[in-house]
Amino acid sequence: PFILEISLIGELDENVNLFVTIGHPKPNMIVNCRGISRVASAGISPWMSYFTFVKSQGFVLQFVECSPAVTNTFSMLKSFSCGGEVLSVAAPFRCDSCDFDFGIVVPTTDITKLQQLLEPRVCGRCTKRAVFDEIAAEFFQFMTFESSKVISQPKSPSP
Repeated sequence: PFILEISLIGELDENVNLFVTIGHPKPNMIVNCRGISRVASAGISPWMSYFTFVKSQGFVLQFVECSPAVTNTFSMLKSFSCGGEVLSVAAPFRCDSCDFDFGIVVPTTDITKLQQLLEPRVCGRCTKRAVFDEIAAEFFQFMTFESSKVISQPKSPSP
């Protein structure tokens, strides 16, 4: 089957018209959201209009590499995914040693592996320690958790 893979970049605000930007949806859509830097409240309506239409056509809708702005909106507004599946997010990491922020793509399909994926990492700029820069339980709130599998913040080793 035909798959339309698109990457969205910039701000999601009142000026966005996804029917013009993306065009007519296809039966299988993969939407890369890593480039969305901000989701304004006025941008929620155009997003929901387009992707609700996609799902109303019976099409498959998947979101990948969702930026923190998009992921936080998924967590604040459960219906923001419009019935689509969130396959991965760009989890924000920060190195305080060199003030470097970067994202690591984390699959959301297996909640049991999230804990280890959020462990501190080596900074790609200075090779010192970088840590996940959100509160895990809040950042991944959009996911359905079983009470025994709630994500906790990775423990930081003592200095």
